[in-house]
Amino acid sequence: MLKCVFLLVSFIFTITSYTQFGWVQYQTSADSLNSFDFFDANTGMAVGNSGVFLKTINGGVNWFIPNSRTLSTNILEVKLLSALTCLLVTSDSILRSTDGGYSLNPVYSHFYAKYSSMCFVNNLTGYLIFANKILKTTNGGINWQEIAWSSFSFYDIALVNTQTFYTSGFWEFNVQGNEFVLGDIIKSTNQGTSWSTVYQEPGDTKSHPLYFFDDNNGLWYDYAFAKTTNGGANWFPIDIGTSETINKIFFINHYKGWLAGNNGKIVSTTNEGSTWSIQQSGVTSNILNIKFIDQYTGWAVTSTGTMLKTTSGGFPRGIIKISDEIAENFSLSQNYPNPFNPYTKITFIVPNERIVKLELYDVLGKRIKVLIDGNFSPGKYLYNFFEIDIPSGIYYYRLTSNNFSQTKKMVLIK
Repeated sequence: MLKCVFLLVSFIFTITSYTQFGWVQYQTSADSLNSFDFFDANTGMAVGNSGVFLKTINGGVNWFIPNSRTLSTNILEVKLLSALTCLLVTSDSILRSTDGGYSLNPVYSHFYAKYSSMCFVNNLTGYLIFANKILKTTNGGINWQEIAWSSFSFYDIALVNTQTFYTSGFWEFNVQGNEFVLGDIIKSTNQGTSWSTVYQEPGDTKSHPLYFFDDNNGLWYDYAFAKTTNGGANWFPIDIGTSETINKIFFINHYKGWLAGNNGKIVSTTNEGSTWSIQQSGVTSNILNIKFIDQYTGWAVTSTGTMLKTTSGGFPRGIIKISDEIAENFSLSQNYPNPFNPYTKITFIVPNERIVKLELYDVLGKRIKVLIDGNFSPGKYLYNFFEIDIPSGIYYYRLTSNNFSQTKKMVLIK
């Protein structure tokens, strides 16, 4: 076992706020971050190229290096099985720790891997894509068994239940220095004992992220985003609002999910992927991984070492000025969408500089919260309303300033 000395080093500095974006940026000293995982709201780990290994025990406010051993290889994936037990997948091995990352024990070696994807049924049984192999553990990562091997190079794994999962990948050949690739999806219904090809892409394409809700319904990115309703036999395209490469698909439940893509793209859905909305991440680097620990708290990591965090599901919060438009009178617009859950937009126009107050009331006329209270210059403003702590019902929001007062009704449905 490799014993390591604990070093406490803060790595993170907040550089943006919720004023315009639903994601807060934290810049690390890492050149690139590939993956991360949280066991609970406080304990998390992040990994990246050139042996980058970071840990937080306060929900990401501070990050530190949990050991003094320098890893020379790229770390592709991390999984927290408990607050103390974790697995690190590097480009040539699997490392396991039972003391929160302070010591690392090699449990599996391999020649080289560019891609890795890991999922666990429970704390004991898990599956790992490692280059052209699929590995299985039944004792929390202490031992690994090769259950599939092929010239087919695996990319992602989508667990449906304890028996069934799909994998995506690509055939890889090297002909006179030119790479030829062919996308494919395979499936096992008996924990990896046997496999069958369910879809072969008719063209020279690479396979990318994959997600299945159940045996029939799934999502797949292969230079275009697509959905299946018959177990992957057929796929039809879905408009997600961007043509950027998608690197990760994550769903917190059957309906609510996010996509992480190149050039700072984060896209979200609340209806099982039928429609998508682009979120403002505030970065332009490639977002390589995204995960949530509940419907609203999530993280993402980028190719330039930036971490992103949201506590609003990625929805923006607060007030922004959207126009310097000069108007003669105050005006308050109807919120949109309405009804909503839990996010809606309220716009209003200020004709001249003065103190403005925006307040929220319940149906009985009791003031719930003061949303805005401050001095505003002339222009048009957008207030991003996001509330998870109030119950469903009818509410009223009121804009007041000197002798002006206007009230609108909105409906929160959870």
